[in-house]
Amino acid sequence: MATKLATKNGSPKGAANTQTLESGGREIPQAYAALGVVARAKPTKANAIIMAVTGMPGQGKTSFMASAPGVLVIDVENQAGDIPWDVPRASPNEGLTTMADYIKLFEQLEKDGQAGKAPFGMLAFDTLDAFVDLAIRHLEENDPALTRNGDRIFEYGKGSGWFILRDFVTDWVNRLYMAGYGIMLGFHLSEKRVNKGEDVIYTWKAALPPSIFEHVYRKSQVMAYVRRTEEVTTEEITKTIGGKTLKVPKETRTPKYVLEVTPLEGGGEIPIATKARYCNYLPGEIEIPMGKGYAAFTAQWNEAIRKTQEEFNGSK
Repeated sequence: MATKLATKNGSPKGAANTQTLESGGREIPQAYAALGVVARAKPTKANAIIMAVTGMPGQGKTSFMASAPGVLVIDVENQAGDIPWDVPRASPNEGLTTMADYIKLFEQLEKDGQAGKAPFGMLAFDTLDAFVDLAIRHLEENDPALTRNGDRIFEYGKGSGWFILRDFVTDWVNRLYMAGYGIMLGFHLSEKRVNKGEDVIYTWKAALPPSIFEHVYRKSQVMAYVRRTEEVTTEEITKTIGGKTLKVPKETRTPKYVLEVTPLEGGGEIPIATKARYCNYLPGEIEIPMGKGYAAFTAQWNEAIRKTQEEFNGSK
């Protein structure tokens, strides 16, 4: 019978033929363990996920993403400077005006990440739709397949141009994620009017090409919707009206920002949902205080992981 030996960080110690794993005592042959095969549960930390952050303009997407610890905002829209706290950002105001400028930045981030010297923990694209617009101009000026005949993205190869665009954008997202960064992909929603007979239905539409949105949806652990609402409180106050002292209601409206991680009411083209593995224990709505939004999400993410593991271990 082969000797069973514990491992540390997935790397086998000694010359045993198998390793004993924490999850259910399952075994991985030594040859495969040496090649990186493991069977140990390793939930993704909240600052290492890929999160899609969407919503209507002006609802708090940038503020939420900028509240993440160790974040660098890829501020293509040039809006993160309005955040009322200091946050690292790369934007046109700082001299990044072309895709070539962002590529230089990405190459440095990738190099440092692969070397274990990443100066940031997360990268927030604000927004991905603005980044896509910049990518279109870059490719139409530099991609050989497009420049050969002066084609536009939407004109080339009966739709092939959109796949050139998809591959360019998603390749950088994947490379930066594999270099060790958590990724937030902010993008806008817009209302879409649909006529159905005499009825008019309003639904949601992503401000992204479908091929890119499909990739975002597949890769993201969380699809989240940010919206601004108001908390209304009423109290009685005393007022003198016409010489009489009266008690009248006074209404106070306080802005409130929430993160939805379950499908939007009324449906739509955008499925706003986490992946199913933690969905049972994530609240449908998370309040995200200004400047502390990502901390609020992290607390709920960690709790969902704990409860999921507790449920699994309790059922064995």
